[in-house]
Formats: sequence, structure tokens, C-alpha cells
Amino acid sequence: MGYRYDLISVSTNATTNGIIDSQEFWQDEESPGVAFDKTYDETNIVSLPEQSGKYWLIFQANAGGDLYEADTTNTITSSAPVTVSYEVVPPDLAPVLVAALSNNVTFAPPSPQAPTVPVVCVVTNEGLGAAVGGWSDMISISTDGTTNGIIDSEYFGQFANLPSVPPAGPSMKRIMCRCRNRAGPTG
Repeated sequence: MGYRYDLISVSTNATTNGIIDSQEFWQDEESPGVAFDKTYDETNIVSLPEQSGKYWLIFQANAGGDLYEADTTNTITSSAPVTVSYEVVPPDLAPVLVAALSNNVTFAPPSPQAPTVPVVCVVTNEGLGAAVGGWSDMISISTDGTTNGIIDSEYFGQFANLPSVPPAGPSMKRIMCRCRNRAGPTG
């Protein structure tokens, strides 16, 4: 029978003029032929846009014209509209706890290293959607417990390969926070 492929396209209307994406589905030489007045069926998964709207699936048999046909005007058909409702459900990360595992750090200058303290952070997701992907958390060192007294900060990344934080789920991590020798504000 030879090679041929069928084409399924996603369109913004019921015609080929609105096609925004297409996927080819190949049949090789080993595929059985289709006898006169017979049918064949295929089941495939088609990706839809990640945007709300109505879309039509347009199917084209023998899309590449690899198989000689007596009539090529009957090779395209479209589906009923498929409505996609894309809803973004965002997370809402909220810190629950930050605690230094030691409340007393001794530093002996002129050491070439800044003092460090282990810190535990617990963050919960108060939103309805899972926190997936990458983001950065920040720990700041403050002289008075407020953002006005911040003398140093460090970012700690959450990367895409880490587990997500499910809705109403906690995330805990232990990190080492380092205090740098910084002079106060200059005027």
C-alpha cells in the first residue's frame, strides 16, 4: 500500500483557514490497505491550546497525497466544536515558621569565614492550586526583627525538579544561613 499520513489539525473555526496547530499520524508500508466500501479507524491523542475558547478538529485523510486517489475533494472533514475552559488556579505560599537551630553563634575574628547558623523554614500553600515550577525563597538577617533592620539576605531556589507543594500542603527545608561581615549603612 505504501506510506501515507493523516493529519489532524486544531482550528479556530470549522475550516482550514483557522488552523493553529497540526499533528501527523503516519501509516507505513506494513499497514493494511482499505478495500472498496470499507473503513478504518484510529485513536490518537491531540493537544489542544492552553487557552479558553472553541476549537474544531479537522481531519484530512492522505494529507500528503502519497496515495493516488480518484477524488481528492472528499478527504477533509471537521468535528463539532470542542470547548476548552482553561482555568488558572494559583497557589498562595505563606511562611509558617522560620527558626534558627541555635540562638547563640560565636564568631572569632579575624576568621576568613562569616558565622553560620542552621535554619529551618516551613511554608504552606494556602491557595487552591499546587505550587509547581521554580521560585525563590529569601531569608534575611535583621537587627530588629523587621524589614527596616535587614542587614543581609540570601535567596534559596525552589527548582522545577523538586516536588510541588500541594494545596493546603506544607514544605519544609533546612538550610545554612551565613551572616556576612557588612558595614552598616553609609551616608
